[in-house]
Amino acid sequence: MRVFHTLTWVVTLLELTVACRNPIDGVALRTKAPITTGIIAIRLHDPAGNPLPTSSRVTLAGPDADKIVTTHGTTKYSVDAEGLLCLAVLPSLAPSSKEPIQFTLVIEADGYLTIVQPITVTSRNRLTRTLRWIDLARPPRTLAAGRITKHAGADGATSEPVALLTPSPPRSTDKASVLLEPGTRLLDRDGKPVAGAVTLTTVYTNAREPATSQVPGGGRLFSVKSRDGRINPDPLRVLSMAGSVTLESYSSAYQLAYSSSLPIVCYMDLNPATINAQTGRPIQPGDSIPLYSYDAVTRQWQPEKAGIVTRSLVGRLEYQVSVDRFLTYVAAWTAPACDNDPVASVSRRPAN
Repeated sequence: MRVFHTLTWVVTLLELTVACRNPIDGVALRTKAPITTGIIAIRLHDPAGNPLPTSSRVTLAGPDADKIVTTHGTTKYSVDAEGLLCLAVLPSLAPSSKEPIQFTLVIEADGYLTIVQPITVTSRNRLTRTLRWIDLARPPRTLAAGRITKHAGADGATSEPVALLTPSPPRSTDKASVLLEPGTRLLDRDGKPVAGAVTLTTVYTNAREPATSQVPGGGRLFSVKSRDGRINPDPLRVLSMAGSVTLESYSSAYQLAYSSSLPIVCYMDLNPATINAQTGRPIQPGDSIPLYSYDAVTRQWQPEKAGIVTRSLVGRLEYQVSVDRFLTYVAAWTAPACDNDPVASVSRRPAN
């Protein structure tokens, strides 16, 4: 009996000793330090002020997609509730202008226009991009977006006509249409065909009210490249904007089209009260409106062949122009800007 009690006390003493010991004694806790250089900060906003979607899908494509991680070194990319997505270049890499890191960021959400944004990183300095996330059912008053998916052959050629008509934005009947002829070849920036299932998207900005906030530059065109290749260091300011259209096309692998072998014909409905800045009167059929293109990859503006004002079959004024690249196009009269010049978009509502 005495032996039993002695053993009981020994076991009890051992249990108390173990219970009082810190279970993590001798264990080294290590946390991975976040990446602080080579940051790519993506800020998303809804141009109509709607709440951002609560769930989304983030995909990276392109040649260097495997060189991009989150700031915590993972590949679990996500957009937070404030619309911020933080990416980073792998710490072991040193991108430069001669050896850039290039990838395509894709952000999808139900009911929203897919964001397909090419990004080039040339240093480990912080890079920030602000991108609009358009709710297709609730766009701003001045904006309408549409998309369609068609098939392109192995050579990037469409086998049938492609016609895309944007839906009317709320409280407006303005539309834009884009037409591609059969046999139009779609090519990327390296001249490679964009084949398979190809999505074409169009974002149209009308001029029923001041709308320069919805186009790149917000009413100013910076570093405009002239036709002889020279860059104008002085910005241009928009005197009167007639409309704008952004064209985008990409494959199911998110290979972005840059050019087309045949002209892309665009038609934009016009506000009949838009003032022709050259004549000082409302626009009329036959008027020529200057056209500028903006390349979001190179951030380059340049003048394009002007389009003309025509009258549609239903009697509406529209702007007709032919282009050959998938860029943003702005139809507007401009003038050299001074540092203190106000930014204005001249457009009056027609009398009812």
